[in-house]
Amino acid sequence: MDATAFNALYTRYARFVLARCRAVCGNATDAEEALQDTFIRAWNNRDRFDGRSPLGWLHTLARSASIDLLRKRRPWNTSPEAWDFDRLLGADGADGGARVDITRLLESLDPIEAAMLRLRHIEDWRFIEIAEHFDMSERSVRRQLAALEERARVRLADA
Repeated sequence: MDATAFNALYTRYARFVLARCRAVCGNATDAEEALQDTFIRAWNNRDRFDGRSPLGWLHTLARSASIDLLRKRRPWNTSPEAWDFDRLLGADGADGGARVDITRLLESLDPIEAAMLRLRHIEDWRFIEIAEHFDMSERSVRRQLAALEERARVRLADA
């Protein structure tokens, strides 16, 4: 693909790619940056593109660029003490003893489950972002998080 063909690709598909980036990033500023990164990746990998389904190819690149941008912007808080316990427990909040219980609860979870809770309640990722990160449907993520949150409330109430 030469520069002329690439410019035509950009002209034709940039608005669709921007919409995809905005859906993942959640705001226009990050979406614009992800759009730029998407077309940089497209240019750098143009020799791998077979010419079929350009929008599908660009959407894949856009999703990756958007998620990479979100990861850079949202550093993980790995210490359970830094977590927003009020959101995890509900309106009642958490005292010092509950923090220890939450730490134990999180250690007892599967690493994927703990990561999903962390992404949702600490990093404020949207359900769609978590779904794309774990290559799941948004519906599955909502169900799994609801079940995890209910398990957490029950365990913490029994502690």
